[in-house]
Amino acid sequence: MRLAKVTLLLILMIPSSLLAMDLLDWNFDDGTMGPFTPLGQGWEVTDGTLHCYTEGFATFSSVLAGEPYWTDYTVAFDVRAEGSVNQTVRFRVADFQDYYEINVRTSPLSDVVLGRMDYYGYQILASAPLETQLGEWHHIEVDITDFKTTVRVDGYEAFTHIDHDQPQELVSGSIALVCLSGGNVLWQDIWFDNVTVSSQVVAVEAVCWSGVKELFR
Repeated sequence: MRLAKVTLLLILMIPSSLLAMDLLDWNFDDGTMGPFTPLGQGWEVTDGTLHCYTEGFATFSSVLAGEPYWTDYTVAFDVRAEGSVNQTVRFRVADFQDYYEINVRTSPLSDVVLGRMDYYGYQILASAPLETQLGEWHHIEVDITDFKTTVRVDGYEAFTHIDHDQPQELVSGSIALVCLSGGNVLWQDIWFDNVTVSSQVVAVEAVCWSGVKELFR
């Protein structure tokens, strides 16, 4: 009991800005993909940004990074798309058939969509109108905590959704950046930069729990 109280006290004493721990932080400035593994064609690093070009109806390619045990985290990145309207990131990726994704779709669709893919197929969980443009950089943040997903685009909070039917296989997983063509435009030309994944859960365990145990040795 005493150990638990001391742990809680230390957590409360630490500024929230110090609780976050970077799980991933990559800007491609060194000319490499770093922790990202291509799962498809078209990816290269150009002028300090991650670039992908694809052609065809519903042509999909992605790069994967992270660990299967990542649970609650915030993924943030900059993205600029040409061609197809899709600007997509997947999170809590277990495999090709189990994941969540956020798709910020530019004009004329002008919305942001939260989807879930699992054993039963693909389902749109939430959406909201949002005006973004092709050829412009946008900053996207997706915060995932337990069953809750919050989406921010260029500092604006689009929505928060709670998935009461979350499958067990989607409680944790890595991230994937996506290059997706389709719709009326059968090609995609997309850039990603400044990708970060941060977690408060890991930081609390590392900073507080292990430290407290050392105090009581």
